Amino acid sequence: MSDDSKRYVGKDIEVIFHPGRCVHSAKCVSGLPEVFNIKKKPWVHVDGETADKIASQINNCPSGALEYVWKSNLLNGGKQMFEIKEGTNGFYVGEEDNKEAEIHYVQNGKHIIIVDHTIVSDSLKGQGVGQALVKRLVEFARTKGIKIMPLCPFAKSQFDRHEDYADVLL
Repeated sequence: MSDDSKRYVGKDIEVIFHPGRCVHSAKCVSGLPEVFNIKKKPWVHVDGETADKIASQINNCPSGALEYVWKSNLLNGGKQMFEIKEGTNGFYVGEEDNKEAEIHYVQNGKHIIIVDHTIVSDSLKGQGVGQALVKRLVEFARTKGIKIMPLCPFAKSQFDRHEDYADVLL
């Protein structure tokens, strides 16, 4: 995070604003005025709307000045944090060329993704990283209006355990 970046922490999501990147397109302000209001201090009211809607709006930011981190990335009561990053056809923890954990999917048409594997390194096992990756994928699917077919045994087990994931299950 650059020195001029600002963080706005909410119940379910954390918003990061990079003012140096902003091109002032006002997509955030016009799309969710109850969250992004330049006449108020702070100008980002993170709990002014659902985390899914905030994430969806931030995905429309043309400059990348706004980013978000799901609070589901917090483990052990918030004592340990890892960042889940979006990659090509999946989400991961670590670096693009050195993933410590990953959930991967294949696009099947416009509105369906098939989860083909979830991998967690030995150093992260037992910390809830796999569950957090599945949850992040579910949040992504809700934001994009797509369905998930979990062929990966681990992902399928998470869908079996979480009735609240049924809305995105194919």
